[in-house]
Amino acid sequence: MVLITVLAVLLIIVGIIGSIIPGLPGPPIAWCGLLLKFLWGGEHFSRGDLPLTTLLVMCGIMIVVTILDYVLPARMTKATGGSKHGSRGAMAGLIAACIVGLPLFWIGIIAMVGLPFLGAYICERYWGEKESKAASKAAFGSVLGLLTGTGMKLIYCGVAMWMVF
Repeated sequence: MVLITVLAVLLIIVGIIGSIIPGLPGPPIAWCGLLLKFLWGGEHFSRGDLPLTTLLVMCGIMIVVTILDYVLPARMTKATGGSKHGSRGAMAGLIAACIVGLPLFWIGIIAMVGLPFLGAYICERYWGEKESKAASKAAFGSVLGLLTGTGMKLIYCGVAMWMVF
């Protein structure tokens, strides 16, 4: 039972990391930790104490959060007058923030907001051919969508971690 709980927690930790790092599906990995706890988390590798209804509800929420994570940044960028260039720039900035900010925590927090904004702004100015004010507004929308999606994923993984314990 302890081994299964440790493996479930490790999966959820990888899910939390995946919620921040692009390209790694955080909520689905965290849900796998819940599934592991459901299937083998009880005494003598029997069914765990996680109810099937809870597992299915978390699966539905995971699907919605994952879809929204892909849709929200584009919608927020479009709503603030941005283009696909701004969304791509924000994603490039987020990847750069992960590379630059991983060694130092506080630099990482600042980089997670600043570099996606800078990437979206530069891409809107250069490829989107927008004026400074319009590019700033689009970059703000792009980053807001990106942070909202990341926040939803982190909340989901936090709830999954709470359920394992």
